[in-house]
Amino acid sequence: MKPSFNEILNQNLLRKIEDKIKYIENEFDGQNDLNFAHFYFKELDICNFAYLIDDWIRTKSCPFKCNNDNSFYINLATGLFICTGCFKRGSAIKFYMTFYEYDYETALNQLIEDYDFKRPLNKPLNIYPYKDQNDKLISQVLRYPNKKIKQRRPDGKDGREWDLNGVERVLYRLPEVIKAKTVYIVELQG
Repeated sequence: MKPSFNEILNQNLLRKIEDKIKYIENEFDGQNDLNFAHFYFKELDICNFAYLIDDWIRTKSCPFKCNNDNSFYINLATGLFICTGCFKRGSAIKFYMTFYEYDYETALNQLIEDYDFKRPLNKPLNIYPYKDQNDKLISQVLRYPNKKIKQRRPDGKDGREWDLNGVERVLYRLPEVIKAKTVYIVELQG
């Protein structure tokens, strides 16, 4: 059966949405072993669905209760989801966060417990902001689970550059140090 114009339009829209979601939410680094089909079929108790194209399926209704039939799409290969009714979208972790109203860490820990999901290595555990004497952000240090450290700076256009070119080196928490009456300097050995 030849697909209708709307189905072709939806398929093209899904490809564009998938590219955008991958760009915005790069939560998975290829190290996880979560079976997305098993995950979504278990979480949503999916009975009525239609296969579309490139691993996408469409379910009968949106789990977020937007009351738009046939608006919820899932990519079983990547775990990405999108609802064209309420415009919620994201990864399996984002789904868990939204569906159960969890914060990121709770959702991640629950996925690890329920599905033996591996923690994504490309999400930083901590972000340390470095600010100048006027409390303006000049750089950040990001620490990752695998003990990897990255540094970045604002690019002046609401984005980031992953280097410290041209950045003045300052003490961590400089504005607090300036305001403090007493500062202790501690020597650490790593």
